[in-house]
Amino acid sequence: MFLLRLGAAFAALSAPVDGQMPQFSINPMRTEVEVAPGAEKTISFEIEGAPSLTPERGRLILTATDWKILEDGALSFTKAGSEEASASSWIIFSPTAFTLEAERTQLVRITIRVPASAKPGVYRSALFIEERAPATVPVGERIIYARGRFAFIIYVIIPPVSPKPELVDAEIDLSSEPARLFIQMTNTGTRHVRPVIKWVIRHDSVTEAHGAADAAVLLPGATVRQRYSLGALKLAPGKHELSAVVDFQDGSPLQSMNRNFEVVDLPPSPPPAQ
Repeated sequence: MFLLRLGAAFAALSAPVDGQMPQFSINPMRTEVEVAPGAEKTISFEIEGAPSLTPERGRLILTATDWKILEDGALSFTKAGSEEASASSWIIFSPTAFTLEAERTQLVRITIRVPASAKPGVYRSALFIEERAPATVPVGERIIYARGRFAFIIYVIIPPVSPKPELVDAEIDLSSEPARLFIQMTNTGTRHVRPVIKWVIRHDSVTEAHGAADAAVLLPGATVRQRYSLGALKLAPGKHELSAVVDFQDGSPLQSMNRNFEVVDLPPSPPPAQ
């Protein structure tokens, strides 16, 4: 899911005040747009203020930013225009700032203008939506304002593009608490994919643990090694088998991998000296 709220939210130390920023949502959370070189398209999304028992309103500011997926699968934001596959210089959006009230909806329009010289590929940008702090604080009020930051994710796809993902490795780490599963994947193609991972741990053909998760987006030319918590996993001593299956959701067959590992029964710790 790529609706992101960045930063902590703090509760006010006094009763709600008129003029406080309403909670809001974004619909949709991201967009993927195919545009030919030299062409342009306009898309839109909505920012909706949540219902409130008290009058709430506040100023929101929109700014363009770049983003990327790190090797561990984390999403990282960078300065607009700093990434090689940036589309930030291609977008024009309106409004760039507006006042949002509870139960009101604001439409944001984005026009994407692709240069005629652009090569096929997947280009990326995003819009930060964040509230502006009030210029003055009411006298006698002690308030901590929650300044959230959301990101609307934009993919600009210039065809022809095609993915080429691969499951590279799967391993389990029992030395940490909780135990962790590591899945490594790579994409040597020119289009992104959204992998879904399933895993099973067996001992003597009996399933001891299993799970599933949506992996991070696998961008073109990217390699990720993402970890997943296995919770309070307790395995019996002996030989075990880890089976990992990845559906890259690109129309290609599922990819799977099996790994054998052994759990050693450690002797109990000696009692402390008297």
